[in-house]
Amino acid sequence: MELLVYGVGDDEPAQATLTLTGEALKPPAPVHVAAESVSGGMQIRWVRRSRQGWTWPSGADTPSGEEQERYRLTFNGQRSVEVLNPTHFYSAGERATDGPGPVTVEIVQLGTQSASRPATIIIS
Repeated sequence: MELLVYGVGDDEPAQATLTLTGEALKPPAPVHVAAESVSGGMQIRWVRRSRQGWTWPSGADTPSGEEQERYRLTFNGQRSVEVLNPTHFYSAGERATDGPGPVTVEIVQLGTQSASRPATIIIS
């Protein structure tokens, strides 16, 4: 999309090109990703965000703003898992499947229209 912008006192417009990417359709990315060792695996947790606000006066969690709360975790860019809560138990079996060395985990919230930008954690 091309835009022509006139300012006060301008004789000619300034021209700019803008690419629309649909960012407003994406839910906000998860934040505060953490992993801790538990029972032979890792418990991965994160905090979801909402475009409907940050907190309610009662202190309760804000509504998600999506038809359903869903997340996709992708391990080393290859294997994916979908979950319905902001937590996932990463078992020793899953860890072995993902190979030796550090594992990069990307977490996106699956919105009604699009997926969020990813939150990332590296598990060694």
